[in-house]
Amino acid sequence: MKVGAFSAEFLRLKEKEKRLTRRLRNGNIIGVYEMCGIGKTTLVKEVARLARQDKLFDHDEKKILIVLDNVWKHVYLDTVGIPFRDDHKDVNYC
Repeated sequence: MKVGAFSAEFLRLKEKEKRLTRRLRNGNIIGVYEMCGIGKTTLVKEVARLARQDKLFDHDEKKILIVLDNVWKHVYLDTVGIPFRDDHKDVNYC
């Protein structure tokens, strides 16, 4: 990979990181998907780290962050204990 290509990819991922963090601050449910090997897990780990650092989620306040990684089949959130109501229809994807 050329240095310029690496820099462009890094900037693209940093921009996605900012968008994801902004959406989390707004209380949105977010889905992240792309082809394999693009850095989704690394991106989400960094966003989760930033969320913990900024104290965006607090179990006592009933505002928690759940990360599902390496999911290859459809997941019905309510069957794994995550309530999914009509007000959650606007799931954001990156």
